[in-house]
Amino acid sequence: MGKIVLLSEPFGSGHTRAAESLAKGLKELDVELTPIVLEPGLKSYPRLFKNICNLYNSILRHSPNLWGYTYESQREKDLGKIYAGLFKLQEWLKSSYVDLLLDAVEGSTIVVCTHPLPLQGMAYLKRMGWEGKLAAFITDYDFHWAWFNPAVDKYFFSGELNIKSIPFNLTEKLVPVPIPVDTDFWNPLPKDIAKEKLMLKGEEVVLVMGGGWGLGIDFKLIEQLIKLEGNDKREIIIITGINKKLHDKFQKYVQQYKLDNITIKGFVKNIQDYMCASDLLITKPGALTCAEALTLGLPTILINPIPGQEQRNCQYLSNKYPTMKYLDDYSQLPFYIQSLRNPLFTPTDPTLASKELLKFIKVG
Repeated sequence: MGKIVLLSEPFGSGHTRAAESLAKGLKELDVELTPIVLEPGLKSYPRLFKNICNLYNSILRHSPNLWGYTYESQREKDLGKIYAGLFKLQEWLKSSYVDLLLDAVEGSTIVVCTHPLPLQGMAYLKRMGWEGKLAAFITDYDFHWAWFNPAVDKYFFSGELNIKSIPFNLTEKLVPVPIPVDTDFWNPLPKDIAKEKLMLKGEEVVLVMGGGWGLGIDFKLIEQLIKLEGNDKREIIIITGINKKLHDKFQKYVQQYKLDNITIKGFVKNIQDYMCASDLLITKPGALTCAEALTLGLPTILINPIPGQEQRNCQYLSNKYPTMKYLDDYSQLPFYIQSLRNPLFTPTDPTLASKELLKFIKVG
């Protein structure tokens, strides 16, 4: 078996996290496999790609409606042809992204993409003569046309094909799987052990998250959390990720008003422990965070979706899963918490994504 390469790019942390989870999952299932995860654009042009990432994050924070408009306006356009035209132009200019991909996948017969950019690049190379197998792992619950390309051999997808038209016979190539999660979630800690490990004393633990940047968490939400009945028996943990400015604002607020049952955390490496210890998660609907919650069967309140894929994620998840509810009015928070107590739900299988990918690698 040739080299297995998983390709991503750093626009939003979820794409590369999914690739890393798949790589770890494959190794867990078959120790002889040595999959590698690459971000070819970031590796070759770190300054350029970091600037693009900063621009992307800035748009999400300051102009989310602009991103939503861009996402929705392009959602059902045949972007594969646009990508192909760009790649041809780059080749003519002797500065080609597909050349980076060729170097990245040298010696590989199987390539898996968790971001549309390398996927479209590999599809272009396949039409130009590359003979390996190409798979796409869609890392949201919405199928955007940026992922479409007839040269792709297999699609792994967790949502629904809620689009008006499909430009080729996609359904034969589609494998329904949960979004991949880290192997840390394959054997989660029991709640009491996780609480003991984190030294949490509350009878009920509420975890509030906003992705890597702490997006979607605001003071209005904290004010509603403070008003909840039974807070003397409840611990509230707010994780702001790498957003130090937000962390310091919340920390100052908590100290000023002596909110002893609220803990503010920045970036944490053991997020699985906090999720295992929690009775309720409040978060914006980032796909990987929601996939982790579904794996644990953790009741989740979805807040402040960014227009675009998060809004689509929110619609899909809140309609499909009894453990997921969308809250658009903070004053209704107590009712939502009550409605999510002891929901009837079977957690999703955290191993299934890697198992299905392994089947594709070995069988096709």
